[in-house]
Amino acid sequence: MISSDSRRRRSECLSDPGVSDFRTARGAQSHASDREQRCGRFGTRRGVQSFAHRSQRGFSLIGFLCTLLVFVAGGWLALRMVPGMLEYWAIEKAIVAASAVAATPDDVRKTFDKLAAAGSIDAIAGKDLQISGRGKDMKVSFAYEQRIRLTGPASLLIEYKGSTARDVPEKAAN
Repeated sequence: MISSDSRRRRSECLSDPGVSDFRTARGAQSHASDREQRCGRFGTRRGVQSFAHRSQRGFSLIGFLCTLLVFVAGGWLALRMVPGMLEYWAIEKAIVAASAVAATPDDVRKTFDKLAAAGSIDAIAGKDLQISGRGKDMKVSFAYEQRIRLTGPASLLIEYKGSTARDVPEKAAN
């Protein structure tokens, strides 16, 4: 509930008494500056926010559009990368399956080529596989690059590397 004292102060700031006949021009100026000191520039007492001074919360339209632009660009980039990632996972599954059923490096390459044809793998072929060892100790690794055109002269280069070995040194994957 608003007290009568605060009502009086508020009405004092909101009403403009103007210049009465007995005040001089100098007196009217000092009255205006006194009122400005008491009530602030926009006619409200200090501590009471006027509508013009209230801080706004939330996104502005420009902020919303900039945020939307960032999310759309990120989504577009992710959509361009998804097919390459799916192909990479298919290659990993194919080399694991090929090395599980084959005993020699030539058999691994032939089996991988058959699995690649069935799985629509176009990034690498059996001849691109790097194979070391024989039998159960066979390690199959691969490395390839995929370039995705974005727009104009800009493109995204992704380097994919994989192996059936648990700890592959950096040299073996190249």
